Amino acid sequence: MAIEMSKITIIGGGVVGLSVALGLLQAGRMVTVLDGTDNDLRASQGNFGLIWLQGKGAEFAPYAKWTREAVSAWSGFAEKIEDLSGENLALEQYGGFEFFTDEKEFSDFTASLKRQKTHLGGRIVHEYISGDDLRRTYPGIGGGVVGATYCKLDGHVNPLRLLKALRSAVVRLGGQIVTDAKVHTISPATGGGFDLLLQKGDKLGAEKIILCAGLGNAQLSSQLGFVTQVRPPTR
Repeated sequence: MAIEMSKITIIGGGVVGLSVALGLLQAGRMVTVLDGTDNDLRASQGNFGLIWLQGKGAEFAPYAKWTREAVSAWSGFAEKIEDLSGENLALEQYGGFEFFTDEKEFSDFTASLKRQKTHLGGRIVHEYISGDDLRRTYPGIGGGVVGATYCKLDGHVNPLRLLKALRSAVVRLGGQIVTDAKVHTISPATGGGFDLLLQKGDKLGAEKIILCAGLGNAQLSSQLGFVTQVRPPTR
């Protein structure tokens, strides 16, 4: 298909890229999303769809506050996406447990939750439950579980339905999503904007670009003169 580049080009068609595109479209901007192929390693296709507040930002107050606001906004966000796409996201926010089989890890995590609560000015309630108390309520929990924490704000969404719904919503609002369009090279264009070279050889122009390519941002951002601290988790 012919690619009609908009003033804003988003590189990366996962949950982050599509959510950014959705916000820009709702603000009246024209957006093109360049996405890779189904063979790419995609966090958006491999995550558990958790909507999780426990422990987030315990060591960094702005992140704790940002996560708290995001968790609170999820219900309205899901409703909007479902209305636009007709897709049921299977959102459930009835609370979530973190289970522990090591006493020290349990103790360390409960301490981090207390720091998180301080950052949030008390706008979160955690419960700390011993293994024995858990087993009295849920007899199927094994004896190796020493305890758990619980937060009623936590939950999950179906991640594949979310990805499908976001794609549908972006297209419905007039955005363009181009697949098999993995960006290989970005360079400043004469007179402003950027020249993009795709891995399959196509050349495109873009007035503004937004990097939402996950782990791919590290390679692309270096071409623009800055460093992103994005890397896969290590064990």
